[in-house]
Amino acid sequence: MKSMLKPALLLAFIAAGGEAYMDRLAGMGVSLKAGIYLALFGLVLLGLFSAAYTRNTTLRLIFAVLFAASSVFFLSYQYITDEFMTYNIFISMTHAAGFLREALQQYYLPILKSLLAGLACMAGIALKPGKVPLVPG
Repeated sequence: MKSMLKPALLLAFIAAGGEAYMDRLAGMGVSLKAGIYLALFGLVLLGLFSAAYTRNTTLRLIFAVLFAASSVFFLSYQYITDEFMTYNIFISMTHAAGFLREALQQYYLPILKSLLAGLACMAGIALKPGKVPLVPG
């Protein structure tokens, strides 16, 4: 049971943004851009699972906090605006920290949803990885 909790939490985190990923992919159609998008998405998943299965506890906990914080930031924006975040929007949001109280009052449900996804991400990465079977060789 415990060995399935870590991947289940990571998959729940990925599913939290799944609809947006599929919408973006559908908008590209069958093209080179879609292939590149899928390749980059695969690299992101590889990075997520690599961080989650890092043996060094301190490094894994640092990854967990960083991934969770960035996912809450990104998913909150995505849930509230139903748009993809661009670099210019990212810069604008970092400068708008003074309006945090108003944002929490107005958009508490999408922010709560992103916090739950971020907690799933953090727990999925922070949990100690199970035993890795030895490969003969």
